[in-house]
Amino acid sequence: EIANAAKVKAQQVDIDAAAQQLADNKRADTLRIADLEDRIRQQKDEDNDPKAAGDAPGACKPRHGIPARLSVGIDAVGR
Repeated sequence: EIANAAKVKAQQVDIDAAAQQLADNKRADTLRIADLEDRIRQQKDEDNDPKAAGDAPGACKPRHGIPARLSVGIDAVGR
């Protein structure tokens, strides 16, 4: 019975450690997602800013893919 109680206690320690790791990962993901949403908002603000009248190169700039700032944020979140 003592050996069984020790085994159960060891298993509970493993469960508690796994639960703590899950909670830590969830908090980290929340911060990463908030940062990514902020980057997206910043990019939208930049895209919607009025262009200068004499800014001919900026007027017809092709957009391929996503900006590097967002790409780095997406990579950090792992999604």
